Parts: sequence; structure tokens; C-alpha cells
Amino acid sequence: MPIGNYTVAFLDILGFKEAIYHIPLGALSNRYEYIVVEIGELLNRPFRNVPKEISFFPKPQPRQEWCKRHIFSDSIILFSLDDTSDNCLKLLLYAWKFTQLLLGAGVPTRGGITFGEMYINKKKQVFLGKALTEAYVLEQNQQWIGTAIDDSVFRAFPVLDEAFKGPLLQDIFFEYDVPMKNCKTQRVRTLNWRWNLVIEAGTRSLFPLSKDRKIKKKQKNTLKYAKTFIDTGRTYPQDENRLPPLLRRLEVGSGKPPLKHGDDL
Repeated sequence: MPIGNYTVAFLDILGFKEAIYHIPLGALSNRYEYIVVEIGELLNRPFRNVPKEISFFPKPQPRQEWCKRHIFSDSIILFSLDDTSDNCLKLLLYAWKFTQLLLGAGVPTRGGITFGEMYINKKKQVFLGKALTEAYVLEQNQQWIGTAIDDSVFRAFPVLDEAFKGPLLQDIFFEYDVPMKNCKTQRVRTLNWRWNLVIEAGTRSLFPLSKDRKIKKKQKNTLKYAKTFIDTGRTYPQDENRLPPLLRRLEVGSGKPPLKHGDDL
């Protein structure tokens, strides 16, 4: 992948340092490899035999990955395959499902997504450019568990800006006043982990009680986001069978599917 413009996501696994010190390394590495690497990679491909009438991409899709991934310790970097709006959308949809899956598995993340110039040499693991730096800065500045999409994405792709105002996509990429560490908010689109997610024990169960003031603040802000979206009445789609496979319901719990959602907040 040469120098060019790409959509870039920087995801940070929260609480990773504490896990290193409190969970045996063998158990942690097995869980990390299974959830972050193996399951994450399985999601990073189109499903086979998807009818074109329920696909976001009506042209036949090769069994090509949605985006490029690079994982280092508690950092996950995603790159679009090129500078087109289709491949930007593929990265966004994958990042949404991936972060939703991670949260449901007890691996909360915070992230930033931007568009801009990058040098990418995956073979030599060299990644340089304004887009990656700005994605990292955006991630670091947020005060919650969630992922914000920078306006640079929509300046590059006005067609996505319009599409995200319509049904379905307006919920998956919910617009929200994201809490920032400077005690201000920033109005941006987000990866809405709460959409089409069933949690058997209820939404609060995703956020274990903590005595740490900073963690409690992040959790409070995140639950406020969830409540704001739940209050729209659009938490679940009307017809699950009309959704592309990547968008279908994720269920979290130990019971036999289909699960019922627990108390919400």
C-alpha cells in the first residue's frame, strides 16, 4: 500500500495495563488471541451468498477483507483498502461490529477514526501519516468508552454524510455530543455499540463496578450515551431478516438463544 489517502481507525483497549498485572499471562494471551485476533479476523470478510437486495454493496463482493488490520499490544489500527467511499464504509461497518463484539466480550475500547494521507508498509510494519496521528489524538481526548468519527471522513465523502442521515445508518453511526477530557463535548458521529445488541444481564452489566474515579467517570458518560440512544426508541431494527449478516443482532449471555435483554439502565 503506497502513500495515499486512507480511512484510518485507532482503537485502544482500555484497562489493559491492569489486566497485565492481575490476570495470569497465559490466560490473558489465550483470551486476547481468541477474541481480538481470531474472531476479529473472521469478521473481517464478507459472508458468503448474501442476496444483493440486503447488501450495502450491490456489486458482487470478492472474499476480500473489509479493511487492513495491525495489532500491537493494546492498540489496534485499521486501514481502508483505498481512498474510495465504499471501502471507507466497509471499514466503518467492520469497526462498529468489532468494537461491539469486544465490549460484549468484556474488552472495552476507545477509538478515533479519520481520513487523510498515510504511508503504509504492512510487510515492514511501518505506518506513518497525519491520519493516524489525528486518529490517535482523537481517541486520547475522549472521556468515555466509545469511538468517534472525525469530520474529515465526511468532508472526503459527502455521499456518506448524506447516507448517514437515513434509516439504519443514522443509528449505527449515531450523532452525539461526545464527552472530552477538557470537560467540553464534540458533536460527531460515533460507532453505536448499543444498536441491535442484546445483553442478557442488562446494559449496566457490561461495566463492572470500580472504585477508580476515572473509570467511574468514563462508565457514567458511556451509560448516558446508551440512555440517549435508547430513548429514541430505535434500539432494535424492525426486521432482522432484512439486514446484511454483519449487522445482525449480537447476543451476550449464557442462556440459550434467542436471549432476552435484561433491564436497561
